[in-house]
Amino acid sequence: MAQIQKQKVKLTDLLKETIKDLRKTYNKRGDILSKELDRGASYVSQLENGKIKDIEFDLLNLMFQHIVGLTGNDYNNYIQKYIFEIINNMSSRELLYSEEWIHIFTMQILQIDISDDIIEIIKKKLEQVQYTPEQFVKKINQNIFNRQWFDIKREVNKLYVHISSSNYDNYSTYTDITYSLPEDYVAKILSKEITSISFIFMDGILKNLYTLETDDKAGAIKKTEKILFDNGFFDTIEIFENLHNLSHQQQPLKVDIQDADTDLFTFYDEVIVNYNEKYEKLKQQAIEKLDYAFERYRQEHRSYACETLEKILDNMDGDLGLIMVILSSPLNNIPRDMRHFFWEDCKALIESYLKSKP
Repeated sequence: MAQIQKQKVKLTDLLKETIKDLRKTYNKRGDILSKELDRGASYVSQLENGKIKDIEFDLLNLMFQHIVGLTGNDYNNYIQKYIFEIINNMSSRELLYSEEWIHIFTMQILQIDISDDIIEIIKKKLEQVQYTPEQFVKKINQNIFNRQWFDIKREVNKLYVHISSSNYDNYSTYTDITYSLPEDYVAKILSKEITSISFIFMDGILKNLYTLETDDKAGAIKKTEKILFDNGFFDTIEIFENLHNLSHQQQPLKVDIQDADTDLFTFYDEVIVNYNEKYEKLKQQAIEKLDYAFERYRQEHRSYACETLEKILDNMDGDLGLIMVILSSPLNNIPRDMRHFFWEDCKALIESYLKSKP
């Protein structure tokens, strides 16, 4: 039986300071707070002193509620403002990446109003593919975008965050969630019984919406990113960029509907590239160009053409990834009058590595 991995976050220095500062602001003693959380009297002290390395997110969220003495919408409004203030006081994106607890607050806890445009997009796509809202929820709950965890079972409807900080300052945020939405969840959105939603829930709805017709997951992700951004659903880094008046990696699509028969549904459905179709088209173009090049070699010197093909195949058998990197490098940007010198340098570089081979 798979082990259940709880949704936990690391106790970073910022999180420890945040707990301590909130307690002081609201004059909340650590031992009393510990008992309210049904923990030992020294639990909060151990958190703040770094003796405990991580904490379940639900417990952290409950702790904040006990400290500030708020629940429901009052707490949600307070914690949103408080988290935004923390993000605003950060001097760089890099400092924000390691704060898993902030990512979960902004993407899972923060509720964002659902625009009429998004409701219309969902409604029209379901009509187009002849899915009922209930059938669509079943599709979402299949979790086709999930990573495969064979020995671990994760809590449903909770966001798991992993931060990769390899390659110097190049950070990546990986998120994972196992959806188990109520059967009537999407129906309540369409009827406006549900009027706000978290970033990660809307992300799951839109990504699955665009895979109802095709298995083009890359295209679905791309469309979802644009619709979320255009409708005020920002991830943690985009919130940082908003608060610091920085330019975003992506920009809103310039929605200018000239034709009366064109609406936002059609606009988003057509403006983003279908990556399956694009891949097949580009692959065919690449094959045609290679075939043309090989044919030129064959016409000029058949023996040399065979030797060249043999070397290419040997290289691909040895390290296909390296060959793809070389082929996809911006060689075409080298000025024509410099290409001879480039090739001489390239040959010398290859020879130097062959000589140094142990």
